[in-house]
Amino acid sequence: MRARRCRACGARLGAALAGLSPLCTSSQPDAVKLHRVFLLPEAQGRGIGTRLVEEVLAASRATRRPVRLRVLRVNPARRLYERLGFKVTGETETHFEMERPA
Repeated sequence: MRARRCRACGARLGAALAGLSPLCTSSQPDAVKLHRVFLLPEAQGRGIGTRLVEEVLAASRATRRPVRLRVLRVNPARRLYERLGFKVTGETETHFEMERPA
């Protein structure tokens, strides 16, 4: 069984709380799996998601394991993942499976 770790990160825009981003990952023997990153619409496009994913990437480099994720085909976050070096490794009717080397 794989242990799933989640932590919540508050996202602020100025003094106001723009959203809460639960960041969930699980460790697999050969990879780190990124399960969830949620941002409110007003927090999107401001670099907050990038910083959260970069934290996971740093942990993956430290353990020398790639990061894997699934993203809905219609989710614009796919562009974020591609910009951060993720490549599509598979697909279903609804999702793209992506991976970024450590």
